[in-house]
Amino acid sequence: MEQGDFVPIVDFIQTYNNKLKERKILDIKRTDLMILSFLELADDLLESKYGVITGRTLDEVLVRKIKEQGIKRTGILKGILSFKSTFYQFEYSGKGDKEGRLYVTRYVNILGSDYVFLITLDPDILNEKDANELLQSLQDDFYELINKATNLEYNKDIK
Repeated sequence: MEQGDFVPIVDFIQTYNNKLKERKILDIKRTDLMILSFLELADDLLESKYGVITGRTLDEVLVRKIKEQGIKRTGILKGILSFKSTFYQFEYSGKGDKEGRLYVTRYVNILGSDYVFLITLDPDILNEKDANELLQSLQDDFYELINKATNLEYNKDIK
């Protein structure tokens, strides 16, 4: 791992985190939600790929107000951008029937085409004693099923 590999990511985090820190609550814009999402992804990338923890902080009230701007949902976007080799999990944070619903998404390449799959789960799964293992098992099983279905389809086309 070269230090230079992640310097642009750190620069991005510093620049845009400072922009959000300067934002007054009454001046929050819809684009701030996207910026916050990209900052969270950048933090995740640095930690998962380089073992670097940024310690980036924002005022909790500001973050909550930005997330309340949920005019544009970002969970699926984060799934698309989340490093193409991992699952991304998120919960629906709005009000109504979907409140608390758990989603798992992952990028996959099937026969040269890019896809993102989305699994919806009952949030009660998180109350299980071995919730993380169960969630990982569900994700792995689904991914394996996709691979098998793809290979079957590919083999069927060869005949």
